Amino acid sequence: MPIVLLLAQTGTVLVAGALLARLLRPLGQPRVIAEILAGIVLGPSVLGVVWPGAMQALFPTESLPLLGAVAELALVFFMFLVGLEFEADHLGDRAHAAVAVSVAGTAIPLVAGALVATRLPAGLAGANATPLTFALFVGVAMSVTAFPVLARILTERGLVHSRIGAIALAAAAVGDVAAWSLLAVVVGIAAASDPAGIAWTVGGGLLYTGIVWMGVRPWVHRRLARRSDADATEDTAVVSALVIASAWITHALGLHALFGGFLMGAAMPRRATLTRVLPARFGGFVTPVLLPLFFAFSGVRTRIGLLDSSGDWLLLLALLLLATVVKIAGAGLAARLTGSSPREALAIGVLMNTRGLMEVVVLNIGLDLGIISGQMFAIMVLVALLTTAATPPLLAALGVDPGGHAEVTPT
Repeated sequence: MPIVLLLAQTGTVLVAGALLARLLRPLGQPRVIAEILAGIVLGPSVLGVVWPGAMQALFPTESLPLLGAVAELALVFFMFLVGLEFEADHLGDRAHAAVAVSVAGTAIPLVAGALVATRLPAGLAGANATPLTFALFVGVAMSVTAFPVLARILTERGLVHSRIGAIALAAAAVGDVAAWSLLAVVVGIAAASDPAGIAWTVGGGLLYTGIVWMGVRPWVHRRLARRSDADATEDTAVVSALVIASAWITHALGLHALFGGFLMGAAMPRRATLTRVLPARFGGFVTPVLLPLFFAFSGVRTRIGLLDSSGDWLLLLALLLLATVVKIAGAGLAARLTGSSPREALAIGVLMNTRGLMEVVVLNIGLDLGIISGQMFAIMVLVALLTTAATPPLLAALGVDPGGHAEVTPT
């Protein structure tokens, strides 16, 4: 693919995302919603219907492998940043409440999603799916919370240091680690064709995790702890090489490359000078420039036109309601039982219902592996988009103030 085409795709995606972000800002929507929408608008669901020639010229079929490779590289480094942001310190003195919210907010949607998946039409499963992998995958997609998007919403509303913000953020971080770990197992089962292959993939993944945590992590901590600002450029190159090597290893094991990025991020020291500046160094390019290409790639794969009957749209509505109810009810009930007021508990449940980017990542993995069909992919992308878009207005309706209190909004 000519570099000029990749540049045209990148420029178009960035401009479309910026325009939609400006349009959605008065509605209190986070930028990620605009970026996901931009990908869908530029794909076959909108541009492909309104102006098919333009879409084919911008995203010709032969360009998709390279676009997909760039999108996957962006995901690897983004998941490194997600791993880097996970800190046990987030739990603070609210560890009990955060863990309870995390367990309930992950386990209940997981079980509900898996059970419902067994009743879904067979055509929604991918060509390579088994009843077990399809059910587990739908459960994971239902249970995930978009930790980075949640953090952005909390920051924009001044709720990061509030009670509900601290609990929701810590619960989302812990829950995402659990969800990604389970997803790794599902991917290992789906990617392997026999019990020996499953044992190699899952066992190899566990062994590699142990090597990183017991071997690489202490070495990185020792190296970065005694380095000065003058060594930052060299150390950034070393960390980048570790992230890429880790992604390659998890891919070779049969897991997705992004697991390697996430694991290396989680293994980084939290108080080293370099670690504090890495989010700005990587995030300043990965998040605003490369990540929108992932949304564009996802948008090209999202074919809303596959939902061509009233039954399809009713199924979308049913899954949307299910995803929302089980997530808010599970997380909210746990918050209530650990000391939050009814409105605070409901607000925490609403925050945990933010799926956004992370569910889109999960869904792309499922589509790549043939666990879900294109129709199920489109349905669940819309579920991720709508549950995330609902968070800001629901918080506003609850009257959540910057102090983290949910009060009755005056009428």
